[in-house]
Amino acid sequence: AARQAMVTRLVSVYPGTELAGVARHLLMSGAQAAVVRRPGETLGVLLPEDLRGERPDRAAQDLLVGPPLQVSADADLAEVLAQVRQANQPALVYDESNALVGVVTLDGLRRTAELRRLAEGLQAAADRLHGDRVEPD
Repeated sequence: AARQAMVTRLVSVYPGTELAGVARHLLMSGAQAAVVRRPGETLGVLLPEDLRGERPDRAAQDLLVGPPLQVSADADLAEVLAQVRQANQPALVYDESNALVGVVTLDGLRRTAELRRLAEGLQAAADRLHGDRVEPD
């Protein structure tokens, strides 16, 4: 599910917030992503890497690449990966009550897939080890 790969430390910024301010908010809050919002509407999300090489006086809304990608917290990870790749932007993750609960990034999806492969490989190795043992009576 998408909730396995999402980051949850978020900060909200207004669309007109200058990028220098967005960077300060991320730094001071320890957030992993900045959600660009105006009252009653979420416009998109910015990651720290989105700010690199940009003019500090540009507004947050200037870096958004279109309508925000939104997924359910229970959405299948493979489907979310396909959507994030196609949209070329992170996905906002909403729970069953339509509350924003996190953001899924391509890096987060890759890390989750890598951890899943690692866990499955270690479990298979452990199963083989335990299968080779003879339990005493």
